[in-house]
Amino acid sequence: PRPGLTRKPARVALGVSSSTILWHVKRLEEVHLVTKVREGKLVRYYPGEGMQVATIIAATPVTAA
Repeated sequence: PRPGLTRKPARVALGVSSSTILWHVKRLEEVHLVTKVREGKLVRYYPGEGMQVATIIAATPVTAA
């Protein structure tokens, strides 16, 4: 299987409409958590740059001041 997620498997897995997936993906793109790559008619979604930053922040230990 190819990496990246298309809307259909996300829609089926979550049990929501395609328009709901599209609305949320657009919001995730706006904050760079998802990157869209068009391959002809097919669009695949990948973790964006913001997701890498969020992972680093989540992995950073918190110390008491």
